[in-house]
Amino acid sequence: MVFNEIVESFPEFKFTFKKLKRGNTLLRLRNYRDVSKFIKTVKPHLRIFTNVRRAIILEDIVDFILEKMHGKHYGSEEHFGFLLSRIAELRKYSKRSVGIKHHNIGALLGREVEGKNVEALIEESKSYIPNDFNNEYLAGLFDAEGYVGLCFQRNPRATFGRYLRPYVNLNLAIYDAGVLFKLREKFTEFNPRIKIRKSNNTAYFQIDTLDGVEGFIKTLYPFSKLPTMKSRLSLILDAIEIIRNKTHYSENDWNKLLKIREELKANSKRR
Repeated sequence: MVFNEIVESFPEFKFTFKKLKRGNTLLRLRNYRDVSKFIKTVKPHLRIFTNVRRAIILEDIVDFILEKMHGKHYGSEEHFGFLLSRIAELRKYSKRSVGIKHHNIGALLGREVEGKNVEALIEESKSYIPNDFNNEYLAGLFDAEGYVGLCFQRNPRATFGRYLRPYVNLNLAIYDAGVLFKLREKFTEFNPRIKIRKSNNTAYFQIDTLDGVEGFIKTLYPFSKLPTMKSRLSLILDAIEIIRNKTHYSENDWNKLLKIREELKANSKRR
């Protein structure tokens, strides 16, 4: 559904689809001119530090290819060297370890290439302050990177020895944490927390109070575009209603909560 909206928004572009494992789908755009136009269209709306940097570098790469495509020196060592250098820089801002990272760019260039330096990226990102963003943008970010669920909390005084607590998570790379701090400012009334874990270079935005989760979901739900996420948000709201009314003390409603938890797991990107 979301991909279809993108394709409909850019009817002049030649998008292709690729089926991935676990039922996921990849939307691709490979035509140089289409990629250049697409980046120039979406770049002003990007807010995440690494996405902004990658968009700028990729735009330079594609524009260089288009400019030199018909020159007599196209494909020369000089042109090849420039492209590889920019690709190596692009790689520094990638969260993934597949694709170009498996190629030894240094060997191709004949010199050592600087690898990813997390501490340097953190310092660089400190100078990047995201623009103000609206709820529609935040809902899109949460559709892509967010997670909602019900977790078990042990409590010997609870009717069934434990209870279920709703939570929302948004995880980004440490050097993209500027967005999360902006989120904390925006949703301060919901008591959000931010955790930084250098062991896996990840920053976590989390809300786990009943009122906070409910308020956060109701704020973003009208703007969510991803069907599976809208379904998950609705399920969490159903669970919150049961918990708030304290009907989960009965076996019938406790089983309803367990069923909701199973449905959440079934619709999850995490298997």
